[in-house]
Amino acid sequence: MIENYLYSQVTVVKYKLLPCLLAILLTGCDRTEVTLSFTPEMASFSNEFDFDPLRGPVKDFTQTLMDEQGEVTKRVSGTLSEEGCFDSLELLDLENNTLVALVLDANYYRDAETLEKRVRLQGKCQLAELPSAGVSWETDDNGFVIKASSKQMQMEYRYDDQGYPLGKTTKSNDKTLSVSATPSTDPIKKLDYTAVTLLNNQRVGNVKQSCEYDNHANPVDCQLIIVDEGVKPAVERVYTIKNNDRLLLILLCGRLQESLTRCFVLSQILMLEYTHANGITILTINKELMHQFTFNRKAKLAVNVNRFFILFINDQIQLIEIENVKP
Repeated sequence: MIENYLYSQVTVVKYKLLPCLLAILLTGCDRTEVTLSFTPEMASFSNEFDFDPLRGPVKDFTQTLMDEQGEVTKRVSGTLSEEGCFDSLELLDLENNTLVALVLDANYYRDAETLEKRVRLQGKCQLAELPSAGVSWETDDNGFVIKASSKQMQMEYRYDDQGYPLGKTTKSNDKTLSVSATPSTDPIKKLDYTAVTLLNNQRVGNVKQSCEYDNHANPVDCQLIIVDEGVKPAVERVYTIKNNDRLLLILLCGRLQESLTRCFVLSQILMLEYTHANGITILTINKELMHQFTFNRKAKLAVNVNRFFILFINDQIQLIEIENVKP
């Protein structure tokens, strides 16, 4: 639902519903008690980067969205510091062939590959400005991003008392797009919600999501139903939201010179490390994309993980299963 202005400059309001609410795999939490509130950074970043906000002392996470055919359409992963700042954030949109990878460096997020400064921060680690798109963010007294503006658009964000995002209103030229979410009355199940989208006060879509939760009150498996009412007859899309399994998934990609749908993966989100080989970034993605592919730079890299030996050599990827190999 939330349009991502870090991918491109905004010139018009897109009125189609965006499939942005995803499945979650938490990879590290320190306590078992439930924290009902959302931090300003978690809530605000979820608005801008299209993922479900998480509660508690999250160390890193991966959220993956699959369509009715079981194809991965979108994926978001991040790592967080003890202070709740995003140390890194990666966004993969296979439908639009887009990859964004950001790493924290003082008061900026840099492109993980080019090291170009992409996002300026304010306060501890909150969004302040996206210079390339002319977008700036404003926060309230509690540190939540409540406004975003550029020459082409103005946006206002809403939150409940726990910091859960309740939607946004976007104005661009003569168009006003409003998304209003109503979460479950059960405070543990915030991600069970319905939402309605209005374009110039005319209803153009609705969303319903239901989830299963872990002991931190974070969703682990969700079903998302999106109805596009802007077309006649209305079109319903059902997304099955699943966790990544515990096999190791490693994504090898270049600079988007190859189609992202050809990127190969095998990884285990637990204890994940982000590394580079000859300028090629190894990230993570869901195992549904596992297949052999060719990339445009030479690299030699061997990774021994659990029962798999993953060999990257001569512009090819090979996967060899090995018996009796310890992690």
